[in-house]
Amino acid sequence: MSNATLTSPSSAAEAPEPAGIRVHIVTLPMLSWAFQSWIESTAPTLTFSGSSSSIAACILTTETQDLDVILVDLDGDDPQGALAQLTQHTRAKVLAVTSAKEDTIKDAAIIAGAKGVLNKRDSINHLLKAIECVHRGELWIDRNTTSRIFSEVTRAKSQAAIDPDQRKILTLTKREKEIIAAILRSPSVKAAGIADEIFISQNTLRNHMVNIYAKLEITNRTELYAFAIQHKAEFS
Repeated sequence: MSNATLTSPSSAAEAPEPAGIRVHIVTLPMLSWAFQSWIESTAPTLTFSGSSSSIAACILTTETQDLDVILVDLDGDDPQGALAQLTQHTRAKVLAVTSAKEDTIKDAAIIAGAKGVLNKRDSINHLLKAIECVHRGELWIDRNTTSRIFSEVTRAKSQAAIDPDQRKILTLTKREKEIIAAILRSPSVKAAGIADEIFISQNTLRNHMVNIYAKLEITNRTELYAFAIQHKAEFS
């Protein structure tokens, strides 16, 4: 008779069942229970990992909890810039929801680091797919949003690359550039002569000069001439 012993299947160590996507909610208390109830109804796909009434409170929570996705209600009382602080602080994926129709609000959330933005009018199934999507490391944004953000980022980079004086010159009108060019050609000519040369009245010239000084951040004609000499190619 064999002395071998058989191990009962029930005595073998069972592999732990995978946990669902751990979701934390940032919203006002009155809405928190609705999100919580829905998340719990999706088990085991999602796991409710608590809620915070503000982004500041959520940041403190992320110091003690491992989270997968943070669902942030943009219609709360959080100050502007708070969402960017959260995305910089946590490794969890941030997904935003809002009832706002303005594209600027949604675009700002993506630029702040959110991986996606949903409208509260979207279906529950839509929200579930979005959570699963950002959890996989993907973005939940449509083509129109992507295009707007790309254009905004490109514009911002272009402006940053422009010399401060060039930005000032870009604010000048065609007529204002004509006046500066006239001063550049004849720096000693008085206002009456400049006005006659470009066929405007002295009062009109005076108004243009006030605008030119304001736009170029200078205070007198001597400074204007020095500026024009420095950027002569712009007024030739």
